[in-house]
Amino acid sequence: MRNLRLEPSKNSWDNEMDYSKYGFEVLSIFDGKELTDFKAIRKTSTGRILAMPRTGYKLLPNEIVLEAANEVAETVHLEPFKLITDSIDDWKTFTAKSKYYKGKKNGHTVVQSVAGDTHALMDADATRMFAFYKLPKLEIMDKGEEMNFGICVRNSVDGTSGLAIDGFTFRHVCGNAGLITLAQLVKAGMQIGIRKRHTKNLQIGLSNLQNWMFKVSEGMDKVKVLYGKWMVEELNKDTVFKLGRSLPVKYLPDYINVEKKKATLTASPIPTMWDTYNAITAKIWHEPVELKTKQVLFEAVHYSFGLGR
Repeated sequence: MRNLRLEPSKNSWDNEMDYSKYGFEVLSIFDGKELTDFKAIRKTSTGRILAMPRTGYKLLPNEIVLEAANEVAETVHLEPFKLITDSIDDWKTFTAKSKYYKGKKNGHTVVQSVAGDTHALMDADATRMFAFYKLPKLEIMDKGEEMNFGICVRNSVDGTSGLAIDGFTFRHVCGNAGLITLAQLVKAGMQIGIRKRHTKNLQIGLSNLQNWMFKVSEGMDKVKVLYGKWMVEELNKDTVFKLGRSLPVKYLPDYINVEKKKATLTASPIPTMWDTYNAITAKIWHEPVELKTKQVLFEAVHYSFGLGR
């Protein structure tokens, strides 16, 4: 039987960081007397292991990412975009210069900044950040709908995800947004997402971040073209089938009937891909769940609409 044990991290860059302000500690993992290639990120209050990244993992603080993204945004013609979600008990605005006040509400830890960058949201444990930026032009789609296109800069300090820059859209008529992740953009032939692992060699310099943010924002034109196609395409059986397999029924429109995990279309006339897409994403966006849960649901939607996982 393997004799695994945890000890304070042996990495010099771990010892330089103050992990306690995030409510966790970083530990080296030993197998007997031998140091393994992994370390553990453990929540101090509960002792729960949050992640076990390789020893090369190096924490990249959310406040550093946000401060750099804010500085770079204007140079690549992006503007901070304030988003309001219905899960307000779990998500508060975040600022790179604020102190955190933690409390309990409805069983969740609530983190609220003193003075916020209202375009950046943190999760209940103050470990995962989503910062939203829009392109300055308000797009008028074929049906006269007003939309904003932009990017979402994501980062986590608990080892569960690295630095990522994804596509982001916002539809004004119903006030719902959509997150399109890197993996789905790549598999759809849109090489516009960015994802970087947290390692000691990751350089978050302004020039690097500027190039990454510009690349993703410029590529959002491809998403606009895709949306335009969905506006005129009828909802097809393959999409209906995948939606029935990928999403809880409560997020599906009334005209998609699911029985024994088999979905059928009952609407006449047949709705467009666009109308169906918005009916579903509106329900997800306004559902009172955390953004990391919305992210997973959006991935299921985009998979069903032909953007692979």
